Amino acid sequence: MEDSVHKVLEKIRTHRVAMRSKAYFVLRALGIALLGLISLVLATIVLSFVFISLHRSGELFLLGFGAEGIRTFFLLFPWWLMLVVLLLMLLLEYLLRTYSSGYRFSILAVFGTLVGIAAILSLLLTITPFHEGLENQAMHGSLPFLAPAYAGLHHPHPEAGEYWGVITTVGTSTITIAHDDNDNSPDDGTSTVAIPPGTDVTQLHPGDRIYIGGHFSAGAIHAYGLHSFPKP
Repeated sequence: MEDSVHKVLEKIRTHRVAMRSKAYFVLRALGIALLGLISLVLATIVLSFVFISLHRSGELFLLGFGAEGIRTFFLLFPWWLMLVVLLLMLLLEYLLRTYSSGYRFSILAVFGTLVGIAAILSLLLTITPFHEGLENQAMHGSLPFLAPAYAGLHHPHPEAGEYWGVITTVGTSTITIAHDDNDNSPDDGTSTVAIPPGTDVTQLHPGDRIYIGGHFSAGAIHAYGLHSFPKP
């Protein structure tokens, strides 16, 4: 301890420590606080969009479709958005630890607390009309850089084994679905779906919107899981 004090005093004596005004430290603290707040807000918005996309796309249903569904879920999960959240959380953790009081806690404790706060704020944000407002502006050209992200909420990913549609007919082992998201993509039109063995077809009705995990072959979608899919 004495060695540290002597080193600091020696640096002051030899003018190697610059004297700072009180205003400098106040402005520095305000700058760090502002940057930290911006990081937390951005992380909250991005994480809430992840929650919204998983809910509105129906991809959470995949977790109930067995091993194949879980594999598809992780394939479709927006990992790049989670990377953005992670980087923002790391930045915020670094900013907080620039204050001397931040060193009283472990890195994991600080980081875990920040992630918990961001997660809670994100869940609260999902129940507000915040994203609906952003999507409306994006789709009408006010925020064109966000349009691709929100447009993706309305399109399934057949190349990954994800299908949406409205049931048009119900048979004993197959159903027919119609899908049209107005993008002239290959998944538009009518498709036959071979439903999983043991499916209770009495729960399937024409006009119901359905989410399907499956594989396309021999002119039909061979489903390994399906679930009713409420309209957004």
